Amino acid sequence: MGVFEEKLARAERLEVICQRAGFALWQLQSLEASSAQAFVLMAKAKRGMGEKMGSKLLGSALKNTFGKTVHSMRRKGVISGELEQRFESILKERNWLVHRSRVDSEQAIVDTQAFEALHARIDQIAEESHSLMKALADMAVDFTLRSGVPKERIQIEERELLKRWHSRDDI
Repeated sequence: MGVFEEKLARAERLEVICQRAGFALWQLQSLEASSAQAFVLMAKAKRGMGEKMGSKLLGSALKNTFGKTVHSMRRKGVISGELEQRFESILKERNWLVHRSRVDSEQAIVDTQAFEALHARIDQIAEESHSLMKALADMAVDFTLRSGVPKERIQIEERELLKRWHSRDDI
């Protein structure tokens, strides 16, 4: 392989790495927001406090780091056991991706085995983030049902929220 072909191959690998890392970060940021919402719902919200106070609590929770949110969820009993371990693990992986992945993985651009290992690790971060979001959503529904909200009401609220989201013209 000539010099040009080698540079092109490296550029193509870098493109894949950046695309995958970007998607994983997108998933992680969604998980961070979902975690803040779950924390507010299951640990901070009080019956009858109203939407304005709920929005204020959520705004405050969204300003916290993911690590602080995970630790707060653990401390308040929102997560425990295996789910707590999964959150601690994804927090470590998130911190690695954000702070050390480039330095730790420089060989991935030139070495196929290193590339495949990095690719798999980044994809696993995205998949686990998505899986944890689903777990939080299930927990939120269960919590809401246990709080006395009928399932039909939850479904109506979900439909209304999706309708508002899909009709927004500012996105």
